[in-house]
Amino acid sequence: MGRGRPKKGKSIENEKELDEMILSLKSSMNWMEEEEMEVVVIKCDIGGKEYLKCKEGYIYDSSSHDLIGRYNEESDIIEEYEYE
Repeated sequence: MGRGRPKKGKSIENEKELDEMILSLKSSMNWMEEEEMEVVVIKCDIGGKEYLKCKEGYIYDSSSHDLIGRYNEESDIIEEYEYE
């Protein structure tokens, strides 16, 4: 067994289909890169609650590490991050 002609893979019919496949792969790669990104943070206290803050001013939940928003030093508040 195992002899004979190998099976053909899926053929790409046109350029549009190829472009869609490339965009899909690029999107998947970007998601993976974002997911694995490490951020250097410090612990900080804002309004009596402990958060993690990176040098760019982004604020993360101290236990879940989820992005909460960006710290506005002038008004001493966290401007919540809006997910798209």
